[in-house]
Order: sequence, then structure tokens, then C-alpha cells
Amino acid sequence: MLGVLSPALLSAQQLREIPSEWLRQVLPAADRFDDRTGEPLVFRGWSGGDGGEEVLVGFAFHTADIPPERRGYSGPIEALVGMDLEGVITGVRVTDYWESISSSMGDFLRRPGVQEQFTGKHISEGFSPRDDVRAVSRATISTRGLSLGVRDAARRVANAYLATSIETTDPLRPLEDLSWYELQQRGVVVPIHVSGSGSRNVEITLAFMESAIFADRLVGSDAVQMAERYWNEAGTDAHVFFYGLDGSDLTLFRREGWSAIQDGDTIPILARDFHPFGLSSGGLLAQQVITGGVLIVDGALDANRAFRFQYDYPPSPPPYSVEYRTEEARLRTLAAVEFFRRDSAAMAAREGAGPT
Repeated sequence: MLGVLSPALLSAQQLREIPSEWLRQVLPAADRFDDRTGEPLVFRGWSGGDGGEEVLVGFAFHTADIPPERRGYSGPIEALVGMDLEGVITGVRVTDYWESISSSMGDFLRRPGVQEQFTGKHISEGFSPRDDVRAVSRATISTRGLSLGVRDAARRVANAYLATSIETTDPLRPLEDLSWYELQQRGVVVPIHVSGSGSRNVEITLAFMESAIFADRLVGSDAVQMAERYWNEAGTDAHVFFYGLDGSDLTLFRREGWSAIQDGDTIPILARDFHPFGLSSGGLLAQQVITGGVLIVDGALDANRAFRFQYDYPPSPPPYSVEYRTEEARLRTLAAVEFFRRDSAAMAAREGAGPT
């Protein structure tokens, strides 16, 4: 599950009318759709089963119902998306976007092949115009907005409704073998969503440098060398994290106002602790965000135990925050839970055996 906390509830939005024909276009396996319900809002799609009983085949959802909305060059891009129970996109239809006088109501992004290319993609993929999505000529920004809007909304729906449908990642599987989505599920990369006025937003992604092998896959070898340089300058008792920025307004991210909270103690994170990558970034992170960098956290933090990142961005009370556990902290928790489970089972067995 995504570890995201926001300081305020998003304001209610007026629901867009969605014709049933559009629903069938994006989720063709469904014969019937329920009304839009849930959190996030979805249309559940049903089909008649072999025994005559209806079975759930997937979900349709509108990106405007699942904020924050992704923006194109001229404004938010709204799309209707279908997804099956395995987390595979079954269809996309742009419903509203204004690019120019001659290209409105999504026509600019409804050219043949643009929407269709998302069908068959799994939510674990990057949806990056630079790698696995074909951009519209002279409209890379808008293509990126559509791609990431579809991806982000689908992942939120999957996290809410498909936890038991999508195969759970092996908790001991090496990090370097995991996709971006699996890293999110594992809690290795965690996002903080910051919202501004209107549709302004930024997603700040944070990840611990677990190992050189994992870091190379996450950000690329050049960025790893950069991180090691800053780590040596700060002192080898410090901790190295990576951060990524994505969204419609990156100015909502500031280097001031950050801290790490652990056991009631506040460990300041200063502006000088953030080091932008520039052109050095690569790996999985570069496929997911616009830009990023290295974050050095003081060695007063015990990385073997859980803590919270906190971002105080006025005028939003209270601060944005998210819990973080490194792999070592997570494995220690798993070991403690397993020990408690076995101890409880042994105690129950002894009590069940009765006096000897």
C-alpha cells in the first residue's frame, strides 16, 4: 500500500457524467456497471459467469475523481480508464483537455494509437514517454500528463481494491529485482502528496539507499557516485536517501521545513542536505519523476527503526508526514512478528495439552 498522508481532505468535486458507451469502451469485458461508489470512486464492471451468476471483471474510473490531477501543457487532462482484476489497463478514453483552439475536448490526444497504446499495460510499468509510451509530436508534456494521470489513478484504485487480487510481493525478494510499483508496495519508496491552490500539486518520493546494487538500479551509476561523494563529506555515520519530484508545480517542494521524527525526537533536515541530481539521474527513478536528488540525513537517526519524515509547508497545518521503514527495520519487524506468532502457537499448544 502507498504510504501517503495529507494534512487536509481534498475538496469535493462535481462528478462528470460518464455515458455507458464510454464505460464499455474502456472495460469491454463488462456487460453491466454499478453506479460510481467507493473511495476512490469507481464503476464496478460485471459479466455473466459460466453458472449464470455475475462476476466482477474490473473497474472503470475517471481521473478527475482521483486527485491530484495530472496536467498537460494547457491544463488538467481528464480520462476514463478501465482496469481488470490483475492490474492491467483495458482501455483509456480522454474525456476533456484543451490544448489549442483546434484541439479541445481531448481530440489532440485522441489521435489513432495514442489512447490505444495504454491497453495491455500493467500498473507496475513506468508509463514514461521517454521509454514505453509513444509521445504525440510536439506534445511531450501533454502525453506525459496523460500517461502519468492514467498510471497514478490506476495504482490508487489497485491499492484500494486489488490488494487480494494482485500477487503479493515476496517479502524477502531482493530489492533490485522489484519493479517500481512493487517497491511502493514494499514501502521502499514512499510518496508525500502536497497540494496547492487549484490543481497545483507535487509528489515527493523518498527512498533509502539500501545498497550500492539497489541504488544503481534505482538512480543509475552516476547518481550513486554523486551520493557517495556527499555521504563522505557528511561523515559515514550519516544516511543517504534519494528524493524525486513530480507533479504540476514543483515549487511546492522546498528544501526548508524538513525533519525526521523518531521516538519523540526531532532530527532537523537542513536545506544544505538536499543535493539535486542535475543531469546525473537514471534508473527507475528517472522513469517516474521529473527531477530528483540526494538527501543526507544526520546519523542521529537510527535507520534500523521506524521514523517519520515531516514536511512543514505553510500555510498547510498540520505538516505533511509519512512513516518510513528501511529494509533492516522492516525485516526486524517481520522477525519480531514471526517470533510472537510462534511463541503464541507454542503456548496455545501447551495449554491445549493440559497438565501432564
